[in-house]
Amino acid sequence: MTYLHEALTKKVTEWRESNYSCQDFPSIREILEYATENTNDGMYRYLRSAQFKALEIYWYLRLVENTPKVPQLYERLFPMARERRTAMGLTSDEIRDYLEDESWDALYQKIRTDNAFVRRNHLESLRETLTLDYPSYILALAMGAGKTILMATIVATEFAMAQWLNFRPITI
Repeated sequence: MTYLHEALTKKVTEWRESNYSCQDFPSIREILEYATENTNDGMYRYLRSAQFKALEIYWYLRLVENTPKVPQLYERLFPMARERRTAMGLTSDEIRDYLEDESWDALYQKIRTDNAFVRRNHLESLRETLTLDYPSYILALAMGAGKTILMATIVATEFAMAQWLNFRPITI
């Protein structure tokens, strides 16, 4: 069984191994490489390992996946319905029976609107995640994970990327 964080980690690892390939924003490679002080031992200049991984995931989601909402991300990473259901923790008999008769869209709608169904199947957290109007990746980090430094790093890298966009040569 694969969960979202495992599938996402695999995608980000592939992206890192491709040298942070991003045709529209090639400067992301330079930014992420700068954060690594010594590529041989993997030491980071300013961030702890978990913070750097979160930064990589943020930029992967932003640049490669184009900042999808959580339901879209599940659909991309788990195209097979059975894998997606398992990754989302939707394993109860009631949910399996429901999906035999209804579509994923109908299940999403039921999770969004049917309070009794959500309570019976303990889907409160999933409902909150699926109903956000914006992707919430960084704000979901645990307390004590160094979110303040990470968020400042994200703001700084967003600024650097914006500067790169403003100053790159225009080709005609």
